[in-house]
Amino acid sequence: MQKRYFDTKLLNVLFTRALASYIPDSSSLIVNTADPGLCDSGLRRSIDHGQFAEELKQAQTPEEASRHLVWATLGPNPEQLDEVEVVTEMKGAFIANAGVSRVSPWVRSEEGAGVQNRVWEETLEILTKVDARVAGVLKALQILDGAKKGNQNDITILSNAWTDIPGIISPTDACDVFLHHLDVSRVPTDVEKDRFADPANLAFASLLGLGKVGAFLNSPPGAQLGKRVLDAWPGIFKWTVFLMASRVEALEPENRSRRSTLDVVATCWYALAQQDLIREAMVRTPATIEIATKLWVEDDKGPVKSSVDAPVGTCALGTMLQAAKKAELDRVLKAKGGKAGEVAKLALERLKGAVKETQPNPAHLTMYLDFINSISRQPTHALRRALLSGNVIWHVTGALVKISVLVNTSRTPGFVDAMVSAFGYLRNCLESSDGFTWISMSIGAGLIPAICDCSPQFSQLEPQDFAMIKDLVSDILPRYLVYRSVVEAVHTSLCKVSKAQQDRVQKTRIRDAMHRFIDLAGERYMVVEHANATKGWRMTCDNIKCQKVKSKEEVRRCSACLTTFYCSKECQAIAWKEGDHKIMCKLKARERLEGKAEAVSRKDAGWFHVLFMRDARRYRYEFRSKIKAEYPSSPLYDFVLCMDYTVFPMKPSIRPLKGYNTGPVDATSNAEARNDALIEKVQNNPERFALIESKISCGRSMQCVLTLGTGEFWTSEAEMFDALDAEGSDEEPYDPSLGPEPDHIDMMRARMMLDQLVHKIEEGGLNL
Repeated sequence: MQKRYFDTKLLNVLFTRALASYIPDSSSLIVNTADPGLCDSGLRRSIDHGQFAEELKQAQTPEEASRHLVWATLGPNPEQLDEVEVVTEMKGAFIANAGVSRVSPWVRSEEGAGVQNRVWEETLEILTKVDARVAGVLKALQILDGAKKGNQNDITILSNAWTDIPGIISPTDACDVFLHHLDVSRVPTDVEKDRFADPANLAFASLLGLGKVGAFLNSPPGAQLGKRVLDAWPGIFKWTVFLMASRVEALEPENRSRRSTLDVVATCWYALAQQDLIREAMVRTPATIEIATKLWVEDDKGPVKSSVDAPVGTCALGTMLQAAKKAELDRVLKAKGGKAGEVAKLALERLKGAVKETQPNPAHLTMYLDFINSISRQPTHALRRALLSGNVIWHVTGALVKISVLVNTSRTPGFVDAMVSAFGYLRNCLESSDGFTWISMSIGAGLIPAICDCSPQFSQLEPQDFAMIKDLVSDILPRYLVYRSVVEAVHTSLCKVSKAQQDRVQKTRIRDAMHRFIDLAGERYMVVEHANATKGWRMTCDNIKCQKVKSKEEVRRCSACLTTFYCSKECQAIAWKEGDHKIMCKLKARERLEGKAEAVSRKDAGWFHVLFMRDARRYRYEFRSKIKAEYPSSPLYDFVLCMDYTVFPMKPSIRPLKGYNTGPVDATSNAEARNDALIEKVQNNPERFALIESKISCGRSMQCVLTLGTGEFWTSEAEMFDALDAEGSDEEPYDPSLGPEPDHIDMMRARMMLDQLVHKIEEGGLNL
């Protein structure tokens, strides 16, 4: 029995040494045998201490013995040995007396090694019967060891399967093997001779294995791994260049090795680019974006079909361009011969193809949408302009319409991600160039019904994703309802929204924002209808000394500018000689002859006067209150009435007429000259006019539209209704705190709402 005790100690040492031999040198795992020495503990409480009395005098206390176990775990003082020396010293070691003890010569002999292998094999046989996973762990260790030593079969197995069984092979151990074979010192120089040599094959398998590391790089434990990969990036890149040159450029499209190389490189780069620091290093490296562009172009090109069920070339380039600046997008463009139209065409063709599939793949839709988002980062870049010219807004909205159905009906997960990507693109790009062109296009393609259909899914979105969609509904779309073209497009779209779609919105978190948008759209459309019905009823003579109001049939139009009217030939002559029309006419005629000098159409520009005059009258009492509060001794006509439509709801304010100018705005020099002439006209005749400044959104910039009201603005409502005059009536003035002053359009809308309410009550659909 006494001998068996010592045998167990020997078996422990032999098994530990065998186990340590299978653990890769790079692994942070250290296995050793720790001997705390003789310890006087409670383990001997049932034994007669008399026979061990002398021996126990030399025993340690439990606290003293535990120090040896701590030393076996932590190792020697790091100030005495570096990390590599510590690992080498401690692996498989026998630890006693707080130090590494040299094992006996027999253990190190050939006979001892044989017994060690036998102990290892017999122990594993016993353990495997207890738990079958033991064999898998052992096999994994053997594969790691073989792959590190360059065994082609082992590295092929490792590259394809290291993530299949979590916990068996750690990402650190696997990546250590891959990065070992991707070391920059191993890259060959002879493309032809070394194309399929062992180092190239090992590097190819290593890139394949690294393609599975993406999920680990952004996890909390992945920081150290990311740093390791980042340090190895020069080798990864140079091996990529070698493989692209030897196995892609040098081989025919029919060659399967060529297709495999494209897939492996694209997958690897996509995985690595998901970590911010690595992506930044990749983008900084010359030729990387050019290579990634090649991978993107080759995604579905050639006679050999990709073995990867994803457009990994699209993913690789798109991820690298996540935070792209002009320089990075220029590199993409240069790689495609400077042809932005070809880049846009290919990107849109792939998106359209994914949408048209019988059973669209949500992951593919998301990838193509994200890619288009990436190459549209810079608002003024040729790539965004080319995409807009290719009707990207129409196609992305069309994809969203398709997604809006599938996100509620398909059992395939992932359509919510595709939905967010589509909304993200629209949120980022609808305000390109003039803005209203693309918003009208998106609405025409089905944006509003798509929002209704997607709304049940908004409850599961991340806060930032929902905020992005809400911003689209509550800010962007309402701001562009100053354009008649947008108002008419929204009205047409709302007429197509079904009862079921309306009901969906009622139950979601976007409901209130949609209600405000629809309410404003309805109000603005009634203004359009009223403008159509009353067109030509009230035309004001442009002669400052006259300003009579007559019907279109009773006035004469200036034949040069075609936009100014007079009640008589005499008035026209006076305005030309004594007024400012000689200057204004030339400016207006020049703009007409130059073509569409500004983004705004004549149809929209004509409606601005109607809308802005209406809103100025509705906020008349608020303007009056501001003037009286801030400038109590100044007359009302000494101020410019300002309405800021670049925010929603519109913000009214006042500015002194004296010294007024529009400030920096996005307009042509001809339009600026017209504005200056208009301002001078009012400043010279303040009591004859009310100058209204309206700032409107125009893409990422702002336009300033000046509108003239006649001198009767403050005392009558001839175009709308007879209003109360706060200074000339015995009745109480309108209280501006109640909101804008109601006009006949508000009254019509109120009657319509009342009629709808009565109709619901009569049908029994509303309980009072």
